[in-house]
Amino acid sequence: MALNIKTNFQHQRKNQQGFSLLELMLVVGILAVIGGAMVASFGSVDTDSKDQIARHEILELKKALLQFRQDLGHFPDMTGLSPADFSGLLEQGAEDSWDIDRGRGWRGPYVSRFGEGLLDIGDDLGLDGTGQPDAGSVLTNIAAIADPYQHKAIGSYLQWQSRSGEVYEKWGRPYLLFNLEDDNKARIVSMGKDGVYAGNNASDICSANTNSDDIVVCLLK
Repeated sequence: MALNIKTNFQHQRKNQQGFSLLELMLVVGILAVIGGAMVASFGSVDTDSKDQIARHEILELKKALLQFRQDLGHFPDMTGLSPADFSGLLEQGAEDSWDIDRGRGWRGPYVSRFGEGLLDIGDDLGLDGTGQPDAGSVLTNIAAIADPYQHKAIGSYLQWQSRSGEVYEKWGRPYLLFNLEDDNKARIVSMGKDGVYAGNNASDICSANTNSDDIVVCLLK
């Protein structure tokens, strides 16, 4: 009787030796697929979060520009400046001092710099939205504000550094101001998650071009 019990026990153990190599490979494969899906999901969440941050920051910049316009009767004068230059919201110009007779004047700063530092950008990018920020002569030390998508510089273009001269390896692309002299076209643009400026939309200036992830918000629409 005891022999039979031992034999049955040994038989049970033989049938319970564990997973075969094929079964283990199958399990590992399934786990890899699940892990990849989770990484992709988290990546999508991160991108969506940055999209939300960018849209929120654009709306805050819009509020600041509209407040500037209310205080001074016009948007910042961008003549001779880069579309990435937000110095009008950050620092008072000589022509923006308080006019007691008109009850108008500069009451900024209208935005915080958020510690972005200074930007180098190509002068090919025009105030009307034509051209590209990585072409032409390099304009240095622009008082810009960065979006939340981090990218490396393109050669000498779109390079950020701190006021103390520390170069940032990766940083956000600058928000851009276009056509501030035209109420129907005045707008703020982010280059989006791909960090590439896609130019003007000829059919609707207040929208991004087809297949572009640029974020475009008109100031008075």
